[in-house]
Formats: sequence, C-alpha cells, structure tokens
Amino acid sequence: MQDRDKSREQLLRDLAVVRRRVAKLESAAARWQVAEDVTRRQRDLSVGLSGVSDLDTALSLCIDAAMAISGMEASAVFLAQEDASYSLAAYRSLPEEIVRRMCRLEAGSPPAALVSKGKPAYFSLLRDEIPEALGSVVGGEGFLSTALIPIDCEGKVIAFFCIFSRTFSLVQETTRNVLETIAGQIGRAVTRIRAGERLRESEERYRTVADFTFDWEYWIDENGMVEYMSPSCERITGYSREEFLRDPSLMDRIVHSEDRSLVAAHRCRATKRSEDAENTLEFRIIHRSGEVRWIGHACQEVYGPHGQHRGHRGSNRDISWRKRSEELLERAQRLKSVAELAGGVAHNFNNLLQVVIGCAQLALTDIDGDKVDEARKHLQQILDNSVHASETVKRLQEFARIRSDAAAGSGEVFDLNRVIRRAIDMSRYWWQTGARKGESEVDLRENLSDGCFVRGRQEEMFEVLVHLIRNATEALVKGGSIEICSRVEGKEVLMTIRDTGVGISADLLGKVFEPFWTTKGYQATGLGLSGSLGIVRQHGGDVGVESREGQGTVFTVRLPLAERDEGGTRPVGGPGPTRALRILVIDDSEVVASTLREGFTELGHEAVAVFSGGEGLELFEAGPFDVVISDLGMPGMNGWEVGRKIQEVCRAEGRPKPPFLLITGWGGQLDEMDRRSESGVDAVVEKPTDIQRLMETVLNLLDRRHDS
Repeated sequence: MQDRDKSREQLLRDLAVVRRRVAKLESAAARWQVAEDVTRRQRDLSVGLSGVSDLDTALSLCIDAAMAISGMEASAVFLAQEDASYSLAAYRSLPEEIVRRMCRLEAGSPPAALVSKGKPAYFSLLRDEIPEALGSVVGGEGFLSTALIPIDCEGKVIAFFCIFSRTFSLVQETTRNVLETIAGQIGRAVTRIRAGERLRESEERYRTVADFTFDWEYWIDENGMVEYMSPSCERITGYSREEFLRDPSLMDRIVHSEDRSLVAAHRCRATKRSEDAENTLEFRIIHRSGEVRWIGHACQEVYGPHGQHRGHRGSNRDISWRKRSEELLERAQRLKSVAELAGGVAHNFNNLLQVVIGCAQLALTDIDGDKVDEARKHLQQILDNSVHASETVKRLQEFARIRSDAAAGSGEVFDLNRVIRRAIDMSRYWWQTGARKGESEVDLRENLSDGCFVRGRQEEMFEVLVHLIRNATEALVKGGSIEICSRVEGKEVLMTIRDTGVGISADLLGKVFEPFWTTKGYQATGLGLSGSLGIVRQHGGDVGVESREGQGTVFTVRLPLAERDEGGTRPVGGPGPTRALRILVIDDSEVVASTLREGFTELGHEAVAVFSGGEGLELFEAGPFDVVISDLGMPGMNGWEVGRKIQEVCRAEGRPKPPFLLITGWGGQLDEMDRRSESGVDAVVEKPTDIQRLMETVLNLLDRRHDS
C-alpha cells in the first residue's frame, strides 16, 4: 500500500513537471508566434514603404504597423522644422482637442528637449513625472504610459515617434525593441522620401528655368537621341518640341544647305575638346515658313561622374535681327567711306577732265592745221585719261558694292598685288590730304613680291585693303609712314600693312576685331576691322595684329596661295571670226547704241541698233542674229527681261539661242548674278568698255559654244 502511494506521488510530480514543460513550450511557441508575426509585419512594412513616395502615406503605414504590432492604443509622429520646433505630421486615435493642442511643439519645450538628446524616453503614470504637454493626454484620456522615440538621420534628429498605452506594457523590453525598430524604419522612409522630394523639386526648378528660357536649349545623348528640348525651339524654328523628340535628324535637316558642312565640321571639332571648352558658331537655318534665320550657337560635351560620355548640350539663339543690324551698319560704314572717297575721286576727275578738254581743243586745232600726228597724240591722251577715269569709277562701285554670302572660294584667281595698287591709288585722297593742306605728311611705300596669287573676290579684298590703309592713315595723327608688303611664304600669301602711328595699348589690342568696338567716337561703327577679318576668313585666311603704344602697328593678312589660271581667253587683237557676224545692239541711249553699231561695223560685222527692249524683241523674232547685246537698265523692259523673252522665243521656235551679253553701268551687282541662268544671260560687261574688248568677249563665248 505504501509503495502504491509513493508511485502515485511520483506520477503526480512527473505530471506536474510535464505540465510546466508544456506550459513553457506553449509560452515559447506563443512568443515565437508573436515574434514571427512582428517580423512579418515589419517585413510587410518595409515592402510597403519601398513603393511609397508620399510622406503622409508612409507615416500612416508606420503608425498603423506600430499599433498593430505593439497593441498600443494611440500614436503620433512629429517632424522637425527648420526653427527646431516640431509639427504633428500623422496620428491615430487622439481626440481632436488633443490634436489641436499638440499640433506644434515649440523649440525648447519638454518633449522637444527630451528627443533632442537622441535617446528614447519611456514614462509610466505610477512612477514617472510625465512631461508637460503630454501629461494631460496621459492622465486625461486614461493612458497609463507613454514613450518618445527619436528618429534620426546621420546623427541628426529629424522626427520623433510618440505612443500612448492604457497598460504598462511600454516598460517591456520586447515592446521597446519593436517600437525602436519601427522608428528606424520611419527614419529611413522620411530620409528617402525627402531626398526624392528635394530631387524632384530641383529637377522641376531646373526644368522650369530651361523651359522658360528665351533661347532654344537642348541635350542630345551619346546615341544621338534627344534627351531634352526646350519649348523655345518652336518659336525659333517653327517646329514643336514633340517633332524634334520623334525625329532627332530634323535638327540637321533644317540647317541651310550651304552651312551644313560648316556645322558638321564644328561638331567634329567640339567632340575632340575638353568638357570645359565651350564652342560657338553662327549658321543659318530654314524656318518652317521657308524664312532664312541666323542662329548663334554654343555647345559643350556632357560627361558623367566617372568620365563617361553623355552626349552634348547646346544653346541656340535667333540672331537674325543682329545680322540685319550689322548689315545695315556695314552699309552705312561703306556709304560713309564712299562719300569720303568721292572727294578724292572728284579731285581726280577734275584733273582728268582738264586733260580731256585741253587735248580735245588741241586736237581740233591740229585737225584744222592738218597736223594729223599731233591730233592723234592728243586723241590718244583723251582715250588714256578716259580709260583711267573708267577704272576709277569701277573701283568706287566695287567698294560700294554689298557683299553676298556666297563662299569666297568660288571666286576667281587674281594677283593680290594688283588689288593692293588699286587700293593705294583709290585711297590716295586720305593719305595725301594732310600734305596737300600743308599739315602732317604721310609717306606710303610698297614692297610687293611677284607670284602673290589668291582665289576669291577681288572687290572684297579691295575693301579689306582700303579699310586697313585708312586705319593706318588715321593712326598717323602727326604724320609718318605706311609700308605695304607682300610675299609668298610656303603655301600662303602674306601681306603686311605697317604704320609708325600712335599704336594700340596691350589692354585694347585684343578688342580691335570685336564688332562695334571703336576708339573713334560715336561717328564710327566699329565694323571696319571686324568686317575685314570676316572677309579674310571667308577666303580661308586670317588677320593678325602686333602693336605697341607709341611705336606703331602691323596688320598681317594671311591667305592661301592659289595656282595662277593660265587658261583660256583670246588675246586682244588675235584672229577674228571666219565670217561676219550679225549683231543686235539694244540700248535706250541712242549715242551708246549708235557708237557700238559703228564700232562693230568698222570691224567688218553687220550691226543693227534699236533703242528699247520691245523693239529689240520684235527685230529678233523677225530674223536670226548671231549675237545679242543689251543694256541692263532700260525703261519698259530691262535687260534681264529681254534675255528671258529671247530665251522663250528660241525654245518655242526650236532654234539655238545666240550668245546674250548684258552691258551695264551699275557695276554688275553681285546679288543679281544668280539671275543669269534663268534670263539666258551668258556674260555681263561693265560700262564703259572698249569695242575691241567687247568683241573679244563675244568671240570667246562663240569659241566656247563651238567647242561644246
């Protein structure tokens, strides 16, 4: 019996042990389940926060997760402000009256002072003194404990987490760990979202600035795709931003056909430079309306933080108005120079007319006295001086002529020395005026070497020389000397204009080629040297300057050496045609028309003269002519119209068009040369011309037509 009782007691003790162990296992399982649930909720919170970019939504997720995990009854999050105060950003289960009182916690208030230490603070109603501003919440709403948990970022408190409980569970370590972990999640979420907001705000600021810039801004990536295009592109080009984004090649297609190679070369140079180098260019585009516009372009290559190429950015400005202004000022400058040159021309003409009148009177006297040889000598003097007067007029016309934008490289090969001598002769009035008036004297010398042939437009280089000579003359305020030299150096022609004038100070030397910069006061435009540099660069050359104040100045012009064109015009006085030509002469001046007719007749040809374009066209339709020579400026029907009508008649009747020559006293305007093909004009000859020279032009045209 006693053994049975002992066995029973042992069994009860073992059962108690088992029950305690089961209880412990159940408690551990419950704790493990709670921990697993907490871990899952924290993981779900992290996943939820990763896809949220809105701060209010993120804070709401954190508060809901904290209350669900910890079993707290109320919570709030306060965000730090720039003035060290805290504002209520999100809350749960707090009465509205409490929310109104706690919506802002001033800097230095007990809660703010506590969280500024960076450590969590836990309070129980039974054993701790509740901080002011939280006491009414804890006591008045039935909460028994509260906690303030700082949320920091890189050592700086950016917010704090405040929770309330109607139990004393906040003193438990597990609860504290959960709350501090959630606080860390809140901190990371706030930091990430605020960084994203700052980035978006920054992007929006820069995009707003770029979108509202007056200039056309863009960024092309390394693959040639448009990364950014400002709306100003539509105002400048007529094409919308969307059109450029869909078709990046549109940027190349709108470039003027004559400037595409220039733009391509610029891009090639730009990609080879450093990322800090800014490259500029001026070129033309075709607006959607067909209007030609000038663009001032600046660009820079874009590189990433590790040196990887990210494409290039560009800025384009419509500078059409500036180009038009420069052109008007250039014309004004040229007209002013023409007016000043006209004084010298008038003086030369008076001398020439004096010779012509005197020789004509002497020739008449010689004829009356049967002094044929003497009369011939005086008539030859009249002819020589008339030719000289004609050349003087042509030089003045060439100087007054407005340059075209055509490439200088398409011009002719000419001897630069001849242009230098013409410019010296034409500007003689400027550098000889002082000496003639008994003032300071200028000595101009030339030292020209043979073989200085260049390709381009003679009249443009003539303009450059006139500007440089005038510039040197104006520097000789007390007289002095000017020396003009030319020589061949390698594959270049060098021309120097040296003066002994006042010189240019070092701080101003770099500005002499800037447009509109001048030291000559308001009466000057500042375009002389700038325009000269532009002309020389159009010819593939450059202009340099050296100077010291008080010691004079040297301008050096470098131009590519060109091979001399030896070919093919008929020598004057060479063999004529094998048959007499039938020539139609049209000129509204009866004296000019009759003189040409008599001249051709003397050379053995049949010439017919009429005095209007209409008469000439009727005569041409009535019978064939080998050559037609027409004046350009005539009332009713000008020379261009006559040429076009004759071309139409020949096409309609199926007969070959004869060579058509225009003669003009307007200096052969460069802006009308493109009209030659459409008007059927084969050559333009400037008045006055001599009969032999005019006949040689006719014969050369006939030879080329026969050879073809």
